[in-house]
Amino acid sequence: MTAQEIFDLAMCYYSGTNGVEKDTERYVELLKEAYSLGHIEAAFCLGEWYEWTEPEEAYRYYFTAGDHGHVEALRCLSLMTEEGRGCAPDPALSHALWPHWADKQ
Repeated sequence: MTAQEIFDLAMCYYSGTNGVEKDTERYVELLKEAYSLGHIEAAFCLGEWYEWTEPEEAYRYYFTAGDHGHVEALRCLSLMTEEGRGCAPDPALSHALWPHWADKQ
């Protein structure tokens, strides 16, 4: 399976669609598999998954997605960096990220 096919299957497990029962554990497993194959949206989704329970992990996934130009990941990185969630607070870095996402929402 390709990274996109794995990601698509993960989304089915997340929502319980296309004949697949909702299973968040399988969702995360499949996202990690797609991420390991370079799927950027999977990195972003993993960031969302971990943001409030394991912020350091979320920051790492958002960073990967943001490094590939994922606009929403850059917004999340900016906010997390401003607040110091998952990383040391760095208002200057947070503000430096703004032009990369603020006008693209």
